[in-house]
Amino acid sequence: MRFNWNAGIAIDPFDGSTVYYGSQFVHKSTDRGNAWEIISPDLTTNNPEWQKQRESGGLTFDVTGAENFTSIMTIAPSAVQQGVIWVGTDDGRVHVTQDGGATWTSLEERARGVPANTWVPHIEPSKYDGGSAYVVFDNHRRGDFTPYAFEVTEYGRRWRSIVTDDIWGYALAIEQDPVEEDLLFLGTEFGLYVSLNRGQSWIKWEHGFPTASVMALVVHPREHEHDLVIGTHGRSVFIIDDIRPLRTISAETMAEPIHLFEIPEAIQYRGSQSAGEGSPGHGEFRGENRAFGAMITFSLNVEGLPHPSEAQPRPEGFGQGPPSAQRRPGAPGQGRRGPQLSIEISDADGEVIRTFRGRATMGVNRVAWNLRRDGFRRPSAGGQQQRQFGGFQPSGPEVLPGTYGVKVKYGEHEATGSVNVLADPRYDIPLSERREKQAAIMYAGALGEVIADAVERIRDTRGQVEAVIERLERGDELARAGRTLNETLTELEKKFWSPPGSGGQRVPRTDNVSRLVGRAAGSMGSSWDAPTQAQEIRLQQAEALLQDALAEMNRVFAEDVANFRSQVQSADIAFLEAQEPLTMPRR
Repeated sequence: MRFNWNAGIAIDPFDGSTVYYGSQFVHKSTDRGNAWEIISPDLTTNNPEWQKQRESGGLTFDVTGAENFTSIMTIAPSAVQQGVIWVGTDDGRVHVTQDGGATWTSLEERARGVPANTWVPHIEPSKYDGGSAYVVFDNHRRGDFTPYAFEVTEYGRRWRSIVTDDIWGYALAIEQDPVEEDLLFLGTEFGLYVSLNRGQSWIKWEHGFPTASVMALVVHPREHEHDLVIGTHGRSVFIIDDIRPLRTISAETMAEPIHLFEIPEAIQYRGSQSAGEGSPGHGEFRGENRAFGAMITFSLNVEGLPHPSEAQPRPEGFGQGPPSAQRRPGAPGQGRRGPQLSIEISDADGEVIRTFRGRATMGVNRVAWNLRRDGFRRPSAGGQQQRQFGGFQPSGPEVLPGTYGVKVKYGEHEATGSVNVLADPRYDIPLSERREKQAAIMYAGALGEVIADAVERIRDTRGQVEAVIERLERGDELARAGRTLNETLTELEKKFWSPPGSGGQRVPRTDNVSRLVGRAAGSMGSSWDAPTQAQEIRLQQAEALLQDALAEMNRVFAEDVANFRSQVQSADIAFLEAQEPLTMPRR
């Protein structure tokens, strides 16, 4: 028998124990390969001139038996109609049976425009109609790089070419989406193509996928039928996460200034170190995971936005403007990496709990929300609170499972939607315990913000004192009072945190409020269950120490700073106005 190196093989969609395998015949096993029967005649040309493997022009023949010709390349049983099986060979034959192999019909003569005996690398049965399939031919071995792909209906009686001028390179594989009938994916020698209208037109997919030979395609049948898995000739596997926006995209949605597609459910989970060395270097390959959190997909059509690939022209009519308008200073959300938009996440009460940015380009965009709230204010080395990072707050604690609102904003345009956040199914933790833990973490964050306010007030005051000293003679009594006050403020600041530059003069751990609060928050953030007794004790210690530090601070400002302010005002020098004492947050 003649088996191709890439011999056709398939599992029956209606019976997982039934396997089909191809030589020049179709072999069938109903017991997972323990026993076999032949259910077809020779479905190839059986041309003896093409079967002289051992006559190789004086070269040693392939001892693996891999160079057999006139053999079956693809076997494709229908998942819609039991008994329908499509078969393609490496010498251009296409057959179909409607009765499980009792009778077979030859179809290749209906493939108009395809040179005789062209390889059939792949047939994809329709996921909607038992009498339909998609067939691709590959003739590059004879110097022909023309793509050949057909929609076949009525069990092969009708053939329609679905190749357009948009496609570059010979076709190798095709996949039909299991949810949207008109959505097709085509793999060629030079990349991946997508059709939204069942092959009437095609778009080359270049978002994260290279110009590579695409030899296998499948929309994953188990993972909610939302991820496209791609196999390349280079033995790589690419996954395009969540293709659902392609199922609803249209000219109408793309014409909107902002269109927010349905956001898939986001599952919280905790990762762990995989087996093996912690830092294997180049000795271990680990593939890239999908972005954690909620994938937010939206399209933009606003004048002045850059195209995702500057090498590609913008679609006609899609927000084209003069070059000066494309990256003009002062455009909405303009950043160092081009235009930026903002995404707001709100809780069930409508309160905005997270704001972050994403890059804005013409067409379809995607960003990920990491399922966290905005971070808490913290003191920074630069002398100002860490209020923003690139214009937005860094992320903070994780949110609880539930439904959250999403708003995408660019300039005067916005679109809203929602996302459902699910708990990690591997953990059986009551929501009441998670609420208790989050409340404790939020309280620790509030303590940290009081620390940040205290440090900021101390630094601002010390800066104003320095400004007063600079206006006075060094030996002036008021200047001496200012230097004394700043020494007091410097020591006071150390009660709240370890200021930058303190080096070896760091205060003891038990005297540093910020460190105790950070340790308490960090410990609680390591799990989702209710706070432990040790965590509560640590938080109470931080709370008590902060209360003492605030009492000392408020005394210094009520007495020492107020006294210095009176002296400064008597000298007719401007100084900070008195402020209300800082207080502890409520739990």
